Amino acid sequence: MKDFYCYALHKAHEELAIAVNESIQAPNEKPELEGVHYRMISLLHWSLDCWNRIYHFRDQSGNALAFDTSDYDFMQGFRRINNIIKHKKSFVIIHRRIQGFRFPLNLAEPYRFGSAEILWKDIPHQPDEKTDSNTMKAIGSYSQHLSNKSLLPTCDQMVMIIDKYIACMP
Repeated sequence: MKDFYCYALHKAHEELAIAVNESIQAPNEKPELEGVHYRMISLLHWSLDCWNRIYHFRDQSGNALAFDTSDYDFMQGFRRINNIIKHKKSFVIIHRRIQGFRFPLNLAEPYRFGSAEILWKDIPHQPDEKTDSNTMKAIGSYSQHLSNKSLLPTCDQMVMIIDKYIACMP
């Protein structure tokens, strides 16, 4: 069973990388991001399915895996995104930085001349979000590890974290 989940996780990750690179290289300024969204959500679901199996795993003696707190904290940010997707169906997660520069320039915003990038949006606490400690930790994790960060490197890190713990399972 573990092999299937690993395959699905890595396949979704590979497909997201292809979709992001195609979107960034698109010649028009408003490429369709539905393919990126779809593949990001697919990767998110497979990764959290793997993460939940890792989190609830017990060896023959009933012992859980020991988690690095920074890994656990990082993954909490992805759990927040998953909850937002489940409860806010129209919520847009990512946006695109346009390739090159345009006029007039607004130098109040950071620019990446000659390159394009897909970033996680800054998502403040939502009015209908819970305020329990787990939710607040997930909001903090998202803000620290994902908000305004590049999509692919953060997803690469997520997959590496999952791979690290899956390797410890039989």
